[in-house]
Amino acid sequence: MKNPFNNKDYSQQDYLALIQSCLNGSKQALNTLVENHQGYIFNVALKYFNHIADAEDATQEIFVKVLLSISK
Repeated sequence: MKNPFNNKDYSQQDYLALIQSCLNGSKQALNTLVENHQGYIFNVALKYFNHIADAEDATQEIFVKVLLSISK
């Protein structure tokens, strides 16, 4: 599904390169991944929970799980 909050059109290879950069310790690559997906994830969580604080918590938890998952 296309992210409506992301103006840039990244290919799968671009994302793989960003993930590899994250694994190599690049804070810029991590920031890029977070910035590209944070708005979309937050809005989905907000629609689900209908509460801003819960949506913020869920967004943070999702990013933690993703980062832990890609680091394995």
